[in-house]
Amino acid sequence: MKILIADDDLTTRLMLRGVFKHWGFTVDEASDGHAAWEQLTGVDPAPLAVLDWIMPGLNGPDLCRQLKQRDGTGLPYIILLTAKGERQDIVAGLDAGADDFIVKPYDPQELRARVGVGQRMVNLRSELIALNQDLERRVCERTAQVERLLKYQQELTLRLGHDFKTPLTPMLSLLPLVLRVEQDPVRREMLELALDGARSIHAGITRVLELCRLQLPGQTPNCQPKNLRELVDDTLSLCVSPLGRSGDRTLSNEVPDELVVSVDSAQIQQALGHVLGNALKFTQPDGRITIRGNRQNSSVTVVVTDDGLGLEAQHLERIFEPFYKTDPSRHLHGEPGLGLAIARTIIERHGGRMWAESAGLHQGTTLNFTLPAAGEENETACSPEF
Repeated sequence: MKILIADDDLTTRLMLRGVFKHWGFTVDEASDGHAAWEQLTGVDPAPLAVLDWIMPGLNGPDLCRQLKQRDGTGLPYIILLTAKGERQDIVAGLDAGADDFIVKPYDPQELRARVGVGQRMVNLRSELIALNQDLERRVCERTAQVERLLKYQQELTLRLGHDFKTPLTPMLSLLPLVLRVEQDPVRREMLELALDGARSIHAGITRVLELCRLQLPGQTPNCQPKNLRELVDDTLSLCVSPLGRSGDRTLSNEVPDELVVSVDSAQIQQALGHVLGNALKFTQPDGRITIRGNRQNSSVTVVVTDDGLGLEAQHLERIFEPFYKTDPSRHLHGEPGLGLAIARTIIERHGGRMWAESAGLHQGTTLNFTLPAAGEENETACSPEF
C-alpha cells in the first residue's frame, strides 16, 4: 500500500520513510501542504497519509478539511503528526478531519499500531466501495430484467385483450337479435344471462386495455387550457344521457366559472367519468352527487361528493388498486374494479394526486383530485416523468 509523508522537516521524512519501507509500504513524500495537496488529489494518490500539523503554505488541519470536503470516499485516511498534545489540540485536529492523531515524539510501536489501523480501514473502505459498485451493477441488471418483464406483461395483456375481444364481437351483435325473436321464457332468460355475461367480460377487457395503454411509456397528456366547469358539464351530459346511469339521482355541477385548468380534456373527461360512474353505482336512486372545485396556488382541487354507501377507513387508499372491491356487496355491480385505478393513473399523468375521504359506512364518499391550473407557471406541469 502507498503512504504519503508530508513534513517540512527532512530528518523526520527520512526517518519515517525508512520505517514505512521496512513495514512494506511504498512511500511518497511532500515538504509542504501545497505539495501534499497536489499529490493526494493527483493521479494514483496514496490512500494513507501522515501529515505534520505545522507546514509551510497549508498546515495539517487545513489540508485535512480540504481533503475531507473534496469527495465522499473518506480517503485518504489521515494521521496527524504533531507536538501539540493537549486535549483541545487533539479535538481540533480530529474536528478538522483527521482520522487519527500521534504526538511527537512518537513511540515506534504506537506508530506501527496506528498505521496498521489506518491500513485496515483503507482496505475495508476499498472492499465497501467494491461491494457498492457490485450492488449498483446488480440493481441495474435487476431493474433491466423487471423492465423487460413489465414490457412483456403489457404486450401479453394487450394481445390477450385483443384476442378475447374478437370472439366477443359477434356474440354481442348476435345475442340481442336472437333474444328479440325468442318467445320461450326460459330460453329468453338463458339468453339474457349469456348476454349480460358477454357484456361484463367485454367491459372488463376494455378497462384492462384502457389501464395498460395509460401505463405505456410515452403517454404524455396533450394539455391545453380548459374551463373546468365546461369540462364537468360535458362529462355530466354523458351521465344523464339516455344511455347514462343517473336515474333519479341529482348531479350538481358547483364548479366556479372562473376555474381554468391545463389538461388533456379527453383524458380528464375519461377520469371524471370513472369517478362519477363509481359514485353512481354506490348512491341510492334518489341520492345526490356534487362536483365542486377550488384553486390553491398553482393547482385546482376537484371534489366529487356523494351521499351513498360510504367507506371504512381501511379501504380509503385500497379502492385505487386494480380489481379491488371492499366487500361482497360491491361485486353485484358487474364491474371489474378498474375505474378508480384508471382515474388515478390519468390524474398522476397530469402531475396531480387523487385521494378518498369518508366518515364511514352509509356516510357517503368524497373523491378528491388535483389538476394543474392554467397559466405560464404551469406550462410543464402536465409532463411528469414516468
